[in-house]
Formats: sequence, structure tokens, C-alpha cells
Amino acid sequence: MRKNDLILKVDGRDVTGVDQLKAYVAARPRGSRLSLTILRSNVPTRVDVTLE
Repeated sequence: MRKNDLILKVDGRDVTGVDQLKAYVAARPRGSRLSLTILRSNVPTRVDVTLE
């Protein structure tokens, strides 16, 4: 993740706000992998992250 990246989806689900994102991440156990669709420099990009 970089400054100014905008998270559009988590595991294929639309993210409409920061509270929704926080709840989704909080429900996942540590070590889980998430697939994010982000907008970086106006280009949708998929990245995989592991929760620590």
C-alpha cells in the first residue's frame, strides 16, 4: 500500500467507507490473506496483503 491508494474492494466486496473496511478486517483472524482492489494513479490494481 502507498500513500493516496484508495481501497475499492476487499475479497471482491465493494468498500463504501472506512467503518465497513475496519469491520471486515476486524472479523478476520491474524495471518489472513486479503485480496484488495485499489485505485493507484487512476489505475485499478489488485494486491494481496496479509494481516499482522
